[in-house]
Amino acid sequence: MSSCYQYLSIGMTRKRERIDHLEFKQVRQLRQNIHVVTHPRFDQTLVVKFAKFPWQMPYFEAEIIAYEWSNSHGIGPKFIAHLTEAGRVFGLVMEYIGGARFADTGDLAACQEILSRLHSLGIKHGDINKYNFVSEKGKIC
Repeated sequence: MSSCYQYLSIGMTRKRERIDHLEFKQVRQLRQNIHVVTHPRFDQTLVVKFAKFPWQMPYFEAEIIAYEWSNSHGIGPKFIAHLTEAGRVFGLVMEYIGGARFADTGDLAACQEILSRLHSLGIKHGDINKYNFVSEKGKIC
């Protein structure tokens, strides 16, 4: 007996470019679902971040919306495209900030400043940890 499973897709996607995950070449893995990649149409290195489980889809939908809002105010890595698999959106493509590192305790004040800016835009981060803040040349992104 065989069974079928319908994979969920991120719902509220804006009119952004969609790129299939098979078009990317992996450079290295940052975390289980975050990879540094290249793509033939882009001159820059990129990052793809994707949902591995159906229960993660609402979180990614919220993250995509937050990137769109924050990018319009110069905060965070640039959101570039939706990441797809067989037409369904299951992640995002964003710019890679070369030379950046994850934030540490010495970056606390700068992280608090970025959070204040997000809050002033009506954005609640919801997952504050060192892996969600990167420092590049003393600036938190």
